[in-house]
Amino acid sequence: RRITHARVIALVIFLCLLFIFRPMLMEELDDGLLDQSVTGKMMVIYSMKDFPLFDLRVQGMFADVMHVVGAVKYGQRDGALGVRVFFDSEMYTNKTGDNYWAYYFEPEIKLKNFTDGEPVPEVHFNRYLARFGKFGTFSNVAQGKRQLSTNPFPLPSKQCGKPCGVEALSKIVKKYIKPKQTVLDKIEAFKTRKKFGDKYIIGVHYRGTDMKLKRDTDPSYTCFATEIERVIKTLPEGREYLIFLASDEAEIIPWMVDRFGDKIVFNDEYNTRIHKDEVVVSGNILGAHMSQKFTPYDKGISVVTDCLLLSSANYIIKGRSSVSDIALLFNKDEKVSFTFILDDTQIWRYKGDDPLDGS
Repeated sequence: RRITHARVIALVIFLCLLFIFRPMLMEELDDGLLDQSVTGKMMVIYSMKDFPLFDLRVQGMFADVMHVVGAVKYGQRDGALGVRVFFDSEMYTNKTGDNYWAYYFEPEIKLKNFTDGEPVPEVHFNRYLARFGKFGTFSNVAQGKRQLSTNPFPLPSKQCGKPCGVEALSKIVKKYIKPKQTVLDKIEAFKTRKKFGDKYIIGVHYRGTDMKLKRDTDPSYTCFATEIERVIKTLPEGREYLIFLASDEAEIIPWMVDRFGDKIVFNDEYNTRIHKDEVVVSGNILGAHMSQKFTPYDKGISVVTDCLLLSSANYIIKGRSSVSDIALLFNKDEKVSFTFILDDTQIWRYKGDDPLDGS
């Protein structure tokens, strides 16, 4: 019994010390402590797991996509053969053991040539104590750590090194992140059905629901509408246009339709938007991606198609969101034009990495 008590006391002391020295430990991990060598190996990466003690939590799908982008960048830098993606987050898998990434994207990314089927050494990023293990993400390598209430995307930092802006990351995404043909077929079918043709497309992404309760700033519908109207005024007289609207918040759809009429088009095949009064469930703040109303596949395909449709826009208007970040990187233009709205008073406009209009 004394031994058992001693073990409990030792565990409590260990956890207290871990909590006290958490900032120092995280700094050391950020600087590469315990990093695994990837040179000449296939990197195998996994979904991030929950670890509330360190405020590390399961990511949404497009934070996972940025995780892949960061892994590719890391692998390029350190001479990896490639990256194999295995994401099994319960939010998006149809059944236990599935790799949800393979539903929508090609799961193996080659960075160097080797014969298919040839055995290659692998390094698995699923350790418990590592910055890219069970509770870590390569997203920081792509973007650096971002503040929730300050600074627009892109935001270079010491974690991501150089280059890590929109233009450099876009080259990685276009070359290595390959959507499945079935997904691309859905995109083209939507464009045909909504008569995109050669119209000027304004892509708008409004991230609401749970994020509105978690951040200090919150852009209004009116702020987004005003920016849409500004972009419309820049078009040549008579230029036909459509506004593709993507959002996780149900209320914005009728609001924007009331303002812009039939110029608004949105993903009506996969509707996984939720209402504001559905965000807090039993005291927990839940976004649409965590809702039990929708199947895992529908949640995934709806946000993937939203992202790729946004990426086809001539101009993108966005708030802080990984979905619209990745849409910028998939955009066909080398220097995509976009507006970043943090709140109603903080608005930046870019062409690629270059600020516009004194932003």
